[in-house]
Amino acid sequence: MPSYLTLKILGEGVRGARLAYDTCPADKADMSAVTIGGVVFE
Repeated sequence: MPSYLTLKILGEGVRGARLAYDTCPADKADMSAVTIGGVVFE
């Protein structure tokens, strides 16, 4: 939801460039994961 709201506030024509994206385990059993990403909007 925060990404959607950011794009709505910035308006049409905004472009984004991916800086990084990765996943890591969320628990010791490795049964779930967390994703992390970074984007720069211009």
